[in-house]
Amino acid sequence: MILRALAVLVSLALWVLAPAALAQAPSWQPAPDAWADDDEDDEEPFQADLDRQRHVQAEKAEVEGDLALVLDSRYRFCHDLESRVLEGDAALCDLKAIAKPRCPGFAEACEKPFVESLSQRRRAERKESPKLELPKLSAGLGVVAKVLFWGMLLLLLVFLVWAIVKGARSREAASVSEADEPLADDPEEAASAARRRRVETDVERLLRRAHAEAAQGRFEQALADAYAALLRHLEGNGYIDMHPSRTNGEYARGLREHPALRAAVEHSAREIEAVQFGARAPSAERFRAVVERVTAVVGRGAALVLALVLALSTTACDELTRGPAPGPGDEAGGFSLLARLLAQRGAVVKHHEGEGSLDLEAGLGVVVVHGQADLPAAEWTRLREFVDEGGTLIIALDTDQSFTSEVTRGPSARCESLRAAPAYFDYQGLILTAPGPGWLMAPNDHWPVLQCAAKDGTVWSHVVASTVGEGSVVILPGSGLLTNASMVSGDHAFVLLELLFGQPASVLFVDAEEQVGEDSPLMAVAQGRLGPILLQLFALMALFYWLRGKHFGRPRALEVTRRRAFSEHVEALGTQYHKAGASRLALGMYAGWAIERLRERVLPGKGGSLSALAQAVAARSGRAEGDVLRVLVEGDSAHKALTAPGEPVEDHRIMRELDGLLSEVGGSVGR
Repeated sequence: MILRALAVLVSLALWVLAPAALAQAPSWQPAPDAWADDDEDDEEPFQADLDRQRHVQAEKAEVEGDLALVLDSRYRFCHDLESRVLEGDAALCDLKAIAKPRCPGFAEACEKPFVESLSQRRRAERKESPKLELPKLSAGLGVVAKVLFWGMLLLLLVFLVWAIVKGARSREAASVSEADEPLADDPEEAASAARRRRVETDVERLLRRAHAEAAQGRFEQALADAYAALLRHLEGNGYIDMHPSRTNGEYARGLREHPALRAAVEHSAREIEAVQFGARAPSAERFRAVVERVTAVVGRGAALVLALVLALSTTACDELTRGPAPGPGDEAGGFSLLARLLAQRGAVVKHHEGEGSLDLEAGLGVVVVHGQADLPAAEWTRLREFVDEGGTLIIALDTDQSFTSEVTRGPSARCESLRAAPAYFDYQGLILTAPGPGWLMAPNDHWPVLQCAAKDGTVWSHVVASTVGEGSVVILPGSGLLTNASMVSGDHAFVLLELLFGQPASVLFVDAEEQVGEDSPLMAVAQGRLGPILLQLFALMALFYWLRGKHFGRPRALEVTRRRAFSEHVEALGTQYHKAGASRLALGMYAGWAIERLRERVLPGKGGSLSALAQAVAARSGRAEGDVLRVLVEGDSAHKALTAPGEPVEDHRIMRELDGLLSEVGGSVGR
């Protein structure tokens, strides 16, 4: 009986004295000032108690400040009222009452049905989230999109200023050059000078020149420049291949795979040919009709680029200030908050995940093994050596470990009240709650750090510690106390940092390898926020195929069209005049050209009437002057009345007689 009583007294002494003995060695239990200062024997006892209380309150305030600093928007479980709790973290909802002041979102989520996986939770959150209003441009765009948007606006402004200045200088230079350029009396010399001028190929300059010509009333040249801008645009985009030998009809036939472009070319060419080779006079209305078709084709590329840029800008939006998606360590059951608090206190925090040897380097203070970490026996042997040499090992019993088998879980009764063990009298009265059942049964060489009380008043250990060699081992019933939900609950962060960790130089977390992913590739794309990028790529591909075309069958080589002789073009044009019954028009145009050629050959550099011309031609050809004058008068009359009805046979006779005169005075031109 006496021996049993002595054993009980020894056990009680260990429970009370062991924490005080460890206060000087392990970093997880810093020594209070009153225990460390043995020289102040004359100090009053109440003053020592007051100093300890001040020290504890200062440490608590420091932890509260660190917690407020690191508890940012990445912990959406804490701030998002639409968040959900995983089934595996259901036990953490025991903390909802004391976590609510800091984390209203977590307390709200505990009132909702639990979900099985992260992907299921995200789907539930998206389903319950309210409809969001369309964001404003300045609030919804991502950072990159904002930079691109404002950069493009700046470039557009610079381009407009440059275009205005360049256009003004070009018009000024053009007006000066036109004023200084001497007019040639000889039409052939003027044509040769025009051919020597540089051929304009820039689409924008051609259009500007066309508008300038139209403003000065030179609509024929304005039509030519507008049509040239259309052809140069099509050439630059690879639709046609311009060559001096090709006709407008060939360009139109080359666009048979692009009906809209072909229609624009045919309409513009028809209007211009009617002016250059027909009886229609150039006018502002005709110029406006041609320019509208040309602008519709030339401006389509710019419009498509603008539409694409706007689509890219509007789809590259953030999720309305929701911040980056949290990682698995930032969930309610994660452990990143504890790691960040330790780093805030100056500790170097490392993580070991998966396979490989533990990095138990010199100077390592604390190793935390928690979750489903699966370490081989050799690593547990190394951890024992680490503790023997003075390190601190914290083990959660949800880990498959072989370090100690003496400490086991007790009954699964509910922990109604969690508090610090009586030996830690400076840490009494704190707000603590156990996350789920977690009673530990330990031998007498282990002392309690935290204790649970049941409804009937029974007190059990919840966290125990022991000395191993020169170090210490702390055993938790599970990882719940280390989670993010625990860190934001009541005074948990303060108690754990002060009683378990202290001020270590470095901490190594041996984490379970968490498998996080989505149930389907589509959900993975959505969660990875790749949807807008993929949509932009698909839109860009569709735009490319729409612009360039896509084969829907086996491509065949196009039939190569041989180069046609000029006489064939003349014959084709004559056939069109014949079909239209425009013999008088053809005669009038030919007669005007033939009479001018006769003047150049028999009266070079002189004017004169038809009589003088007939006299000179008769002298050169040997014909009677009256016959020559009759032919010239008939041709000149046809030239002055192009639209008058004619007789094909008679018109053809006059044309042949004019051709004969040209042949007799200076050689035939092959009409």
